Amino acid sequence: AKPRKAWEETARSLTQKVAALEKDLSAVKGEASTDSLTGVANRRGFDETLERWLGPSHPGFVLAVLDIDDFKGINDAHGHAVGDDVLRYVAKCLMQSFRSDDLVARVGGDEFAVLAAGLTSRQAEHRLHGVLARIANGKPGEEGRPPCVPTISVGLSECAAGDTAASLYERADDAQYTAKRQGKNRVIAKDARLLRDLARH
Repeated sequence: AKPRKAWEETARSLTQKVAALEKDLSAVKGEASTDSLTGVANRRGFDETLERWLGPSHPGFVLAVLDIDDFKGINDAHGHAVGDDVLRYVAKCLMQSFRSDDLVARVGGDEFAVLAAGLTSRQAEHRLHGVLARIANGKPGEEGRPPCVPTISVGLSECAAGDTAASLYERADDAQYTAKRQGKNRVIAKDARLLRDLARH
């Protein structure tokens, strides 16, 4: 009975160690895929989620790429602490405007991306116009609103058959540059041209 009891204790101890290691690993993974400044996903978390969403079992979704207009000017005029407040504020507004199973990520210095499931580009465009208005106008008595409020240029694209992470991101990014060129503080959608359209050319 003694060896069996000793073995059971060893097994229990190992089980506890494995559980503790799994918990630590989960925490490290979370840190590795989270942006420490804003608390939203970082580029790595975004890339991993986008690859997963491109799989055959995932429903349709849209990608939005958002860039803060003249962010360097905000940093130069108000300092980097205010710049950080602006980034945190934009992240918060995005998190509050999308569902918990959508993904909000900070993918560059002043660039964010959103993956939103089950929306058409038109629906996403409407939602993002709401985000721009929310950032511009705030809420009465809102805490954490920075002293200078940015405008944002947004490009979005709906995932289409045959899209890769690169092709989808490139379309949304192109749309975002178009938004910049057209005067900033706007949402531009750029969808894939259907194969039948391409066949006509």
